[in-house]
Amino acid sequence: MSVLTEKTNEKLLELKKQYIRKLPIRYNEIKKLAVKVANNEQNEEILSDLRMKTHKMAGSAATFGLQELTDRARILENFAIETAENRQNIDQKKRKVLIGYLKDIREICADPGCYEQSDDDAGTEFSSEDEDKKIVFVLGSGDHISQDLSEQLGYFGYAVEKINEIQQLSSHMKDARNELLIMNTSV
Repeated sequence: MSVLTEKTNEKLLELKKQYIRKLPIRYNEIKKLAVKVANNEQNEEILSDLRMKTHKMAGSAATFGLQELTDRARILENFAIETAENRQNIDQKKRKVLIGYLKDIREICADPGCYEQSDDDAGTEFSSEDEDKKIVFVLGSGDHISQDLSEQLGYFGYAVEKINEIQQLSSHMKDARNELLIMNTSV
């Protein structure tokens, strides 16, 4: 494996900057759902959306070395999971806890640089066997796993083509070269 070129590292840094600029938007999406949960307006779909959005935030923040945001998003994700599993209403105590989680995430999203790992800790030296790989085919039926994977790959600058049925695969792969196929075998 060779170390990526300086140009590629610059691209990754730019992707990270773009990600950081979009953090307030992602936070607001999470906040809207969390407020519904705090006001006991939640249902299974709202809790699932909250869990998925916090899961995505935790994963993408980890990708870009924002460990504190990763940790806080995972805490909120676990809160959503626990609430859904127990099918419980939010009392005053849990509401305060939820609001505390939101405030923590808001502070980090407002100034993520304060919470970043140092370059030594973040593992920012990326490597790749073949830098020419740009297109990734994701075979899945629109499930959350395939959607999440596609979004994560997009953060790294890959063009993602989703394929819903295996029959479509041959026509997509006919002209493909240096591409990667990821199949979700659980669907």
